[in-house]
Amino acid sequence: MGIISPTMASENGCVDEDDPLIQSNGRSSGALLPMVIYLLVPLLLTFEFAQHFTISSSWPALEMKKGGTENDANKIVPLPPLSELVAQNGTIVGDISWMLDFAVIAFPKAGTTFMKGYLNKTARTHVYEREYCMKRHTGVVDFVRKYHELHVKLEQPRYPKTVQFGLKCPEVFYRADDIHTYEKYFPSTKFIIGLRHPISWFGSYYNFRSYRNVTLPNTTQLIGKCVHGQKV
Repeated sequence: MGIISPTMASENGCVDEDDPLIQSNGRSSGALLPMVIYLLVPLLLTFEFAQHFTISSSWPALEMKKGGTENDANKIVPLPPLSELVAQNGTIVGDISWMLDFAVIAFPKAGTTFMKGYLNKTARTHVYEREYCMKRHTGVVDFVRKYHELHVKLEQPRYPKTVQFGLKCPEVFYRADDIHTYEKYFPSTKFIIGLRHPISWFGSYYNFRSYRNVTLPNTTQLIGKCVHGQKV
């Protein structure tokens, strides 16, 4: 299985039939530049599922209010004990929406690792060291336990925080259940979404899977001639 060349794309994003697609020497003919564009307006794109939440646009000092007054916003709300959030049988019994301030949910090979490292350079943000995807209910429970421990370790109350907590999961768009999890438990979480040129992304992700010996269809089945920007 060969390595995709970044020279395979024309300016309009279609493949030129005359250009080599696979390099016979097994090496890329050039560096695959990520061209990652992050939509940060106002530095974060918000998916809001509940209208009764209002989110401030400041970053990184994100604030969440829930029908409170200005005086309420100045009050310190202590960190609740874990038992008030998760029951012994693993049921979520409390409000956990405040635990996750933002999530990096770009597609795989679209700069999520870079963004995680960049945000962890400041003491005002904390992104979990590994990818953290809440694929099932048990994943949500595990998240609450881990992030409650992080709040204790970093001496953070429920509100107001001096550290904003996030996670990285570059596969959220692939699974409808993930979106439902955010809708149900984290309606006020801000999303950081990375975009990458589709040809560059295709080459990078194909090679990434290929290096791990994943069985993939030949690239000729995945690309082809384009007419008016559409594959034919």
